[in-house]
Amino acid sequence: MEYNFIKKGIEFRFRNPAMNEYDELTLEFKIPGILENERTAEGYYYNAKFNRKDGIMFYSTVDVIIDGKAINGVIIPENYAEELKTIYQTELKTRKETFNKVVDEIISGERLINWELVGYEYHNYQPWLRNLPKCLDRKEQDLMKAAVEKYIGEPVYGNICDYLEKKLDQGITFKENLNEKAVNVELNKDTKAREELRDEIVTHFDLKLEDIITDLAEIKERQAKEEKERIEREKRKASMKVTVLSNKTVKGPDGDDLQALVSITDGKETLEFVCRNIFDVGFLINPNYKLTPESEKKGGLPNNDNGQLIWMNFTEDGWINVREMTDFEKRCVKYLEEFSPINTEFRM
Repeated sequence: MEYNFIKKGIEFRFRNPAMNEYDELTLEFKIPGILENERTAEGYYYNAKFNRKDGIMFYSTVDVIIDGKAINGVIIPENYAEELKTIYQTELKTRKETFNKVVDEIISGERLINWELVGYEYHNYQPWLRNLPKCLDRKEQDLMKAAVEKYIGEPVYGNICDYLEKKLDQGITFKENLNEKAVNVELNKDTKAREELRDEIVTHFDLKLEDIITDLAEIKERQAKEEKERIEREKRKASMKVTVLSNKTVKGPDGDDLQALVSITDGKETLEFVCRNIFDVGFLINPNYKLTPESEKKGGLPNNDNGQLIWMNFTEDGWINVREMTDFEKRCVKYLEEFSPINTEFRM
C-alpha cells in the first residue's frame, strides 16, 4: 500500500503500514529530492508514526529541513487518514485476539515455553517463545507475562524471564539431570562449541507452564489467606467510624509533629482522641477528656501493664497508673492504632 501526495509543492511518499511492538501504526517514508535513505535500495526510511487523532504522520527519527525550517511531521490527506485509521483498528483487533489466543495456549500447555542456553562467562537457561504469528513480533515477554499472571491470578513485578528462571531453578546440566517433564531436548554442538562447553550439556528444551510453576497450589492458598485477611480487615474498619475534627502540623522542639483530633464512634458510644506522631518519639494516642472526675486536665497515655490495658498520666511524682480502660476505650485505641488518620511511621 502506498500513500503519495504533494503538499505545498513537496512530494511525500509513505507505504507499507504495519503495527510496531508498541501498538503504533508505522510506515516507510521518503521525501524525494529532500529526504532519501542512501542505505536502502529505494530510498525509504522506516518507522514514521501515524497520529490517529490528528491525521499527522511523524518522522521525527530523522532531521527534515524544508525551506530552512525543521519539520517533523505532515498532515496527510483526509481519505488516506481514514484508511489508515481503519487499518489500525483492524490490525489492533487482530493483534489482541491473537495475543489472547496465544496466552491461552501457553496456559493450557498447547504452546510450550522454550528454554535456550545463553550467557558468556555465566550461563543459564532463558525462557522464550518460538514460531509466533507475525503480528506478535517482539511480544514474547509480554505474552509470557500475561500468561503467567492469568495462570497464577496476580501481578508479576520485574522481568518475567527472571521470574520463570527462578521458578524453574535449573542450572546448566546434562540430559539425565534435566527436569523430567522437559521435551524437545537438544544438545546443539554449534552452541557448545561457541561457548566452549562439554558436548553433554543440554542447550535447548521445552516445558509446559504448569511444569515450570509447580507451586500453584501454594500460591492459591496464600492468595486465599490474603483475601480472607483483607475481608476481615475491612470488617474491622467498618465496625467504627472516625471523624477528623482537625488535622495540623505542630512545630516541636526537635521537628514537626503531626497531630489530629478525632471523634470515634461505634454508633452507641462516642469519644474524642488526639493522635500524634511526635518527631523522634513516635505515634501516641491521647484521650481528649479527663480520665477521672478528679483529673485536673484532659489527656493521658495508654499502657500495657502485664497484659492489662490502662491509662496513665504524668504528675509531679512521674508517670502513674490512673485506671483500667473501658472496653470501648480499648476498642478505640486498638482501632486508631490500625486505622490511624495520620502517618504512624517513626521519624527521626
